Amino acid sequence: MIEFDFVIIKILFLIMAVFLFYFLFYMSRKTDTQKATLVLLTIQLSISLLRYQQFGLIADENTYHSSGLNLMNSLNNGQGFQNYGVGPGKESFTFILGAIYYILGPYPELGLITNAYLTSLIPSILVIACNNLGLKSIGKLAAWLFVFSPPSLLWAAGLRRESLAFLLVSLSVLTVSFVYNRRYIPGFILFGVTYYGISISRPQILLVLIPGVFLALFISPKIDFKKTFYDSKDLFSNKVMIICLTIIHFIYVYSSIIHPFIKRLPTLNGYLQEISNPRFSTSVLGSSWQINSSPVGYTYNVFRSISGPPFWEWSSISMVVFGIEGIFYFVTFILVAFSMKKFNFQRREILILISCSVPLLLASTLLLGNYGINSRIRAHYLVPLIPIIALFIRKLIQSRNTKNFIH
Repeated sequence: MIEFDFVIIKILFLIMAVFLFYFLFYMSRKTDTQKATLVLLTIQLSISLLRYQQFGLIADENTYHSSGLNLMNSLNNGQGFQNYGVGPGKESFTFILGAIYYILGPYPELGLITNAYLTSLIPSILVIACNNLGLKSIGKLAAWLFVFSPPSLLWAAGLRRESLAFLLVSLSVLTVSFVYNRRYIPGFILFGVTYYGISISRPQILLVLIPGVFLALFISPKIDFKKTFYDSKDLFSNKVMIICLTIIHFIYVYSSIIHPFIKRLPTLNGYLQEISNPRFSTSVLGSSWQINSSPVGYTYNVFRSISGPPFWEWSSISMVVFGIEGIFYFVTFILVAFSMKKFNFQRREILILISCSVPLLLASTLLLGNYGINSRIRAHYLVPLIPIIALFIRKLIQSRNTKNFIH
C-alpha cells in the first residue's frame, strides 16, 4: 500500500512539473518574453550544471543539500517535515529541496534545475508589473536587463535560496503594481501569498514589499481622494477600505520589522564582529555597531553599500569582483536620481519603484560587515530599479540628440 501511494505521489509530482513548465512558457508567450525567458533559463542551467560538474557543491550549497537529505529521510521514515538545523528564513528552500529528494531521489541537479526554473519566471513578472505601472513600452527591455544583470549572473544560479529570493522580490514588485493600478483583489491576495513566502525564505525582503504597497495605496493617479472619502459607493474605494488597509500595514511594519529589529539591537554588535572577522577575504574590517550607527560612519557605509568595496579595499579576487559590481550599482543609482529629476510624466512610477528599493539599502547599511553578504542583499534592491534603468535607456535610444537629452 505504501509503495502504491509513493507511485501515486510521483505521478502527481510529474504532472505538476509538466504543468509548471507549461505555465512558464504560457506566461512568456502571453508577455512576449519567450526569447528572454529561454536565454535566461539556458544561462542559469549552464552556470549551475557546469559549475557543479567542475567543482561539486560549495559553501552554503553543502548545508542546503545536507538539510534536504535529512528532510528526505524524515519523510521516508514517516516523521514528516522537520527543521534540521536551518535558521529562520531558510526553511522554505530546505522544504522544497527535501520534498524533491523524497520524490525523485537525492540528486542536487534536481535542485539546480528547480532554481533555474524559478529564476526564469521573473522576465514575465517584470513585464506584467511594468504594464500595471503604465510603463508598458519598457517591459520587455526590463526583462532583458534582468537576464544579464549582476544579480542574475552572480547569485541566482546554484543550490541556494537566492533564486527563490529573487522571485519573491519580483512578486513584491508585481504586488505593488497591482495595488498602484487599483486592482486590489489580486493585489492583496498576492500580498498574502508573497508575505508568507518571504517570512519563511528571506524576511528582509519585507522591506521591498511593505513600503511599496503602502506608498502605492496613496499616490496612484487613479485615486481621487475627495471622491474616495466622501462620494464613492465602491466597496474597494471607500474610506473604510483605505483606513483598514493603513492600519493593517502599520501593524505589519511594526510586528515584522520594527519590533524584531529593536529586540535584536543588543546582539547586532556581536553579529557584526562575527561577519567582519579578518579571516574572511571579503570582510569590512573594523565594523561595529557603534561605527555603523554613527552619523559619519553610516553615511560613509551607504556609499560602501552601494558601490563598495572601493578600490582601496580591493585585497583579493573576490573584492575585485564585488568592486566592479559596485561600480555598476553606483552608476545605476546615478541614473535613478537623474530619471527622478528628468522624467516628469513617470515620476510617480519611479517613486514607487524607489520605495521598493531604498528602505532595504538603508537598513542593510546598518549591518554592513562583509561585502559578500552585502552583494547578496543589494542584488535584491536592484530588481525594483531595473524598470527605471530600462526607462532611461529607452529615452536615450529615442533621443536624436543625446546632448539635449542629458541637459
